Amino acid sequence: MRIRTMILTIALGLFLMAGCSENPTAVEEEDGHEDLSVELSLSDDHIHTLSPITFTVAVHDAHGAAFTAFDTLRVERQVAGEDTWRATDLIPSGGMFTGEYMFMSSGSYHLRVAGRTHDHGHMEVLHAMHEPIEVARAHEVAGGYRVEFENYPGHVHEGQEATMKFWILEAERDDDGVRAPIEGLEVTINCEDASGKQESHTPEESEPGVYEATHTFDGNGEAHLSISYPGTDGEVAEADFHIPVAHGH
Repeated sequence: MRIRTMILTIALGLFLMAGCSENPTAVEEEDGHEDLSVELSLSDDHIHTLSPITFTVAVHDAHGAAFTAFDTLRVERQVAGEDTWRATDLIPSGGMFTGEYMFMSSGSYHLRVAGRTHDHGHMEVLHAMHEPIEVARAHEVAGGYRVEFENYPGHVHEGQEATMKFWILEAERDDDGVRAPIEGLEVTINCEDASGKQESHTPEESEPGVYEATHTFDGNGEAHLSISYPGTDGEVAEADFHIPVAHGH
């Protein structure tokens, strides 16, 4: 299939929320819609985990008019090096289509736009980005240090043991562009479920400046994680993160 023009732009602002499908999408390439142009925009150029990002897709015909005759339109993502594509469904919004997604794991992701029009029975790839996007770990600066966080697995379910991993680093990069790890801190991780139940852990330092502990979330909803440690001034500092916990399978 030929797409006349494919454009990637980065725009600011958040729009509407749309559903997110975690099932692989079967996509067939077929001729048709060769006169459509597709533009994919992201609401931020610095993407990190635990912060929602909005995809905006604009489709135009050969005359430059907005084309909206889709039964389904979605942005699909694939972790670089893996085979599975997962989808965020888009909804109409002012002649365009928008959908919101929160990345839960850092890394490189390929993105593409796929859709099914009213007159075609199959999903088609309408646009594919040439380069992957980079998703950084959620981070916060507290007590003079930079704290980065990631949980494993990325999508946490109630009743499932999760590993919480924190990187405590110098806030500023050195001359080589590297943030040095802060070793040997006395660290406490407090986990609060959506129900208000709290439990604290003393993490292990698995490698210099990397502190991790496991926790099982009993309830679904937004969980609150805080990590406390002595800051650069010797006073206790605290960095806070929030993660969604899904219903158990």
